[in-house]
Amino acid sequence: MSAATDETSVMKHFTDHDSQGCAVLLRIACHAGAPAIDMEGNEAFGNQSEAEFLLPRDSACRIDGITDVNDGREMVQWIPPIYAGKYKRLRIYDTTLL
Repeated sequence: MSAATDETSVMKHFTDHDSQGCAVLLRIACHAGAPAIDMEGNEAFGNQSEAEFLLPRDSACRIDGITDVNDGREMVQWIPPIYAGKYKRLRIYDTTLL
């Protein structure tokens, strides 16, 4: 599982949607010392500016909260207007890595 550290980048470029036109954003809280590879400047992965962590395969998360954003004006706080106009709703899952 790949997880970005820069929420703005994720929200603008990687928000996906389900079959009902609901955009989905998964926010993951990780505890200190969680197993992960910091992709930022990692030579093994091309030393790119990724602002991203790679979590272990089969990582599991607990859902701590779900927020539905139905107002397009509020949705643009999370995703750019060009994308927000394509969605009927934004569902934000706040999770914790187990």
